[in-house]
Amino acid sequence: MRADFTTPTRCFRFLTVVAGSAVLGERLYDARFETAALVLLAVTALGWLVLGYAVPAVVMLGSAKPGLAVAADGTRLLWVVATESISTAAAQVADHPEVPTGLAARAAVATWAIGVPYWIIMGATAITVLAGSRLLWLDPAQYP
Repeated sequence: MRADFTTPTRCFRFLTVVAGSAVLGERLYDARFETAALVLLAVTALGWLVLGYAVPAVVMLGSAKPGLAVAADGTRLLWVVATESISTAAAQVADHPEVPTGLAARAAVATWAIGVPYWIIMGATAITVLAGSRLLWLDPAQYP
């Protein structure tokens, strides 16, 4: 696992944990397992904070630099997918009474905005559009 994480051509794959956890959390929330979904979303957000910075740092600071043809294999799209998955999940739980007022709405808007500049560069349009559509569900009073 350590070898995969420190290899620039493999490390982006770890972001599937973030995206998959967000999707599972959304499904649990839909199925009314709200507490489990909220815990999973918190773990997902923490995972995104750690991996969202650590994975690009591994690529930039690592000594082994793969050639462009090897490096451009599509796994870099997982960074945007993971970022936007936080937005979709946060928007879904924004009005839950156990979530501090405005916290999830702000997180949803912020992570969507972070991911938007990269969808053009990386081509992750579908998840960005999904995240943006979920923002339309938010109550504007929850964020400034």
